[in-house]
Amino acid sequence: FVYVNGVLELKRIDQALPMDQLHPDSTTGCVGAVIGNVLSSPLEQRRLRPLNSFMIFRSFCAPMFPGIPQKVKSMAISEMWQDDTLKSHWAVLAKAYTVIRDHFHVDTPSLSAFVDLCLPLMGFLSRQQYLTLSGWIVQPSGTSLSLRKIGTSRLDTLHPPIIAVDQVVKHCTANNYAQKRDEEWHKHILENGAVFAVDPSFSATIPEPQNWVFNDV
Repeated sequence: FVYVNGVLELKRIDQALPMDQLHPDSTTGCVGAVIGNVLSSPLEQRRLRPLNSFMIFRSFCAPMFPGIPQKVKSMAISEMWQDDTLKSHWAVLAKAYTVIRDHFHVDTPSLSAFVDLCLPLMGFLSRQQYLTLSGWIVQPSGTSLSLRKIGTSRLDTLHPPIIAVDQVVKHCTANNYAQKRDEEWHKHILENGAVFAVDPSFSATIPEPQNWVFNDV
């Protein structure tokens, strides 16, 4: 980095420059303070990238495909996502995870552990129950898998409870997933309060029956 006339530039040089050219206003030639003013801190950059709801859904579905390559697994989960009717609930969990990640101490910030801990808040405990109600059958075979849609989604019969971001956060702290670091964490949810998830209000989009075979090619 070269600091010239108030501008910090990145240049490739063949030999080291004199210290006064690195930072004319400094007796040490240190540009760290200047870089700090230009670049966001890692924590600030992280807060700019909230977790999206698909990543929560993906973490929930991943154990359904043991031993399957990531690429194959991702293709299958993407198809299931198109048919999912609980997106508002996954969105609340994603927002809660982001708040915890940025404003709480977490010894092991495992996304899968977070999802498993929060499933009771959504009214169902097992992934098999989700598959049954959504009309999917998953049949792994080596490094491939068959994903079959054999019936219309009945997730609307589940009647998942209405959940809020602050409720999820408090559930995680009560179960020792996270320890409070920022006393004003709740201000980072929304300016006008918590975000809520409601009952599914739209129909599944993938007609049945359908059959996909995903291969690791």
